[in-house]
Amino acid sequence: GGYFMNGRLPSSARPVSQYLCDNMDTSEYMDVTTGDFGDGADCVSVVAKKGGRGADNPRSLSDVLGTCEGTPPHKFVCVTYPANTGEFEVAFKVGPNPGSDPAYGRSLLFAGTGLPTGTSCSTAPPGPDCSGCNPSTGFSCSAMYDPVQCLATFPDTPVGHCNSAHEKTPEQACADYRAVCQSSYGHDGCGCGSCNDPAPSPTPSPSPSPTPSPSPSASPSPSPCGADDLNPIGLVFDFKTDDPSGDTSLLGGFPGFPAAACTGSVPWGTPEPAGGCPCGCACQCTNADADAVQQGGAMLRMRAVGQLHDGTGAPPVILDLMIKNTSFYMPWSSESTGRGVDNPFPLISLAADQEATFQFRLIANNFDCQAGAGCDPPAVVVPYAYDFCFFDFDTACPMEPCPDPSVLVEQVTTCGIDSSTSYGGYFMNGRLPSSARPVSQYLCDNMDTSEYMDVTTGDFGDGADCVSVVAKKGGRGADNPRSLSDVLGTCEGTPPHKFVCVTYPANTGEFEVAFKVGPNPGSDPAYGRSLLFAGTGLPTGTSCSTAPPGPDCSGCNPSTGFSCSAMYDPVQCLATFPDTPVGHCNSAHEKTPEQACADYRAVCQSSYGHDGCGCGSCNDPAPSPTPSPSPSPTPSPSPSASPSPSPCGADDLNPIGLVFDFKTDDPSGDTSLLGGFPGFPAAACTGSVPWGTPEPAGGCPCGCACQCTNADADAVQQGGAMLRMRAVGQLHDGTGAPPVILDLMIKNTSFYMPWSSESTGRGVDNPFPLISLAADQEATFQFRLIANNFDCQAGAGCDPPAVVVPYAYDFCFFDFDTACPMEPCPDPSVLVEQVTTCGIDSSTSYGGYFMNG
Repeated sequence: GGYFMNGRLPSSARPVSQYLCDNMDTSEYMDVTTGDFGDGADCVSVVAKKGGRGADNPRSLSDVLGTCEGTPPHKFVCVTYPANTGEFEVAFKVGPNPGSDPAYGRSLLFAGTGLPTGTSCSTAPPGPDCSGCNPSTGFSCSAMYDPVQCLATFPDTPVGHCNSAHEKTPEQACADYRAVCQSSYGHDGCGCGSCNDPAPSPTPSPSPSPTPSPSPSASPSPSPCGADDLNPIGLVFDFKTDDPSGDTSLLGGFPGFPAAACTGSVPWGTPEPAGGCPCGCACQCTNADADAVQQGGAMLRMRAVGQLHDGTGAPPVILDLMIKNTSFYMPWSSESTGRGVDNPFPLISLAADQEATFQFRLIANNFDCQAGAGCDPPAVVVPYAYDFCFFDFDTACPMEPCPDPSVLVEQVTTCGIDSSTSYGGYFMNGRLPSSARPVSQYLCDNMDTSEYMDVTTGDFGDGADCVSVVAKKGGRGADNPRSLSDVLGTCEGTPPHKFVCVTYPANTGEFEVAFKVGPNPGSDPAYGRSLLFAGTGLPTGTSCSTAPPGPDCSGCNPSTGFSCSAMYDPVQCLATFPDTPVGHCNSAHEKTPEQACADYRAVCQSSYGHDGCGCGSCNDPAPSPTPSPSPSPTPSPSPSASPSPSPCGADDLNPIGLVFDFKTDDPSGDTSLLGGFPGFPAAACTGSVPWGTPEPAGGCPCGCACQCTNADADAVQQGGAMLRMRAVGQLHDGTGAPPVILDLMIKNTSFYMPWSSESTGRGVDNPFPLISLAADQEATFQFRLIANNFDCQAGAGCDPPAVVVPYAYDFCFFDFDTACPMEPCPDPSVLVEQVTTCGIDSSTSYGGYFMNG
């Protein structure tokens, strides 16, 4: 609904959601109403209900975000303004203070959340070469690389057109824009298709002209990124299914769920037979498949458990997970191996006093294997880091202290984790990953898991970058988790805490897991344990980018071979042709180059609406017919090979959107003349009006708690009465490029009288700017984002245009107070604060505002 606060959270995809308190009721502090008020649509209005004073004002964002205890930190509301919003209005009202002269006043505290809208791991693509363009008759930047940079550089020009109206010729506009892009991105940022009237090329001598390469189409401007428009990036696991019958469950040659034909357990007290029992001594099946072991078909293959997202919103690539044992393997009951109906945790059963190593491999969902027959599909290399978790680490000790901690103790070891991350490549409650990772909001930071598990890391045997987890607490099947919500997002209870997740680095398609179960001496036939595993159900991150249109390859002739080094989507290629190396679609499984090309194009056409390959990737283009001698046109520059997407590591996420940071150690560069009244630190105050003296008609200069000697009436007349705070906004495009720096300019659009203008503005190292307002007053203010490099002389006429932000963004108002020191409040209108703003993004899932609760 466009606003949020404690007790009213935005979408969980928004980074700020992890710093709010979902179960907090803020209704005793504030009344919040929404609707269309007066001339405003999509409005939210907040009225204070509790007493407060300056001493309880927050001093940092951590006082109000991430704090779920205490009372004063909870009196705030944040709103989300939709994409393409460059300015907004805020009405601030302070109630009367009858019988108290000269009436006092209140201050409005505001800030951003300090967080971006979302994250992405995309990088800025190289810009095209415009050296052949001639903008002498005008220059349209409809295809320019970065419209945000254009607007910040040429703030009084419309979106998508660099030919400015502030006394610049088209040539100057083009040159200036190119210079900015060259310094920021290393290229000039415009597509040749955007340059009107290219200079004609000289007439060549008559000769056969080469077939010109297709001209690149204009690059689209990035789509606005709304609050609910974020697309997942990375690999998401979901093992829950209502029909596992399509799986192959023959791990070790032992049929698993539901195929195992078990005859029953070995009787109690009977020693386990040498070499174990078929399908394990708790099953003794009649259909063990030794041939599957010999032929290489002994596996557990779970269908459609992985969704590989590229961040563009395109349909994900669907992957299977294939598990094979790479060492001797004996289950306790293979009937427990696999996944049951609607169970999000697959299992691998292992007998007591056994250790086995398993290879987990991600494979194409459409790779055909006959159950039990030889099958060795190649791994699909995932270009993003991803998480995988192991759950419910138990021993067999029902008492404390445990007399023999080795009895049926579970241990899991895996190597090749991404130890370069800030969290060392593994996480759990009490050890969190980067806050940019969506999963971090579902973990408990202050929980000690050392009584449940021992976790060690290092290089073990032949493995590097390993983590090993050993259980320390007793447990049984009845306390196994039944859903991911039992273990993620639950900070109470004991069994849910016995899990560890690891992060495998980008370009990992398979990994090994060693599972070990301790002995169970004196208890025949010895029992066993099960390994529970799953993903987190969450992506690596989010993005609001969209898939660009693919180039036209209609002129390519792949008859002599087809290299897809420049193909649009290498993930899709691997899933379609799983036994080919990355970046090469000419397959080795009895397909000619023509078939490989045609098949790949068909897949891309159905998924993306284009054939997915760049013409630069087709070898031996068919020669064009010899034309009649005539001047040949200058061929358009051939497009360079499209880069494969960069691997997205766990710490490689880049911010997307507008981030506010009002904290500064030097506010002297600000202009603080709101209403013509000098603010901090320029106000030359002489002191307050004496107590008991009525306020003069029309108020006091700079407010009756200041009575300054330097109010500036000329600034009001000239349009220079403003509060302009420098470099408070950072506008990120998700590529990791330097952000565009923005200022915030505030002007009153109605009569304004402060209580003390000395309080208006921002102090040193204070993240909350203030606007002072006298008692029994209401004023409306225009908040406008402007280019940081737009020059205005302090106090002189200045009306810079708004920079239109292509992403939704959040803005917050804090510390809603009244003057009531007692309960119940005898007059709740006394010095009550009320804030109203309109134009919020009410189309969001949370209505455009949020807060704790």
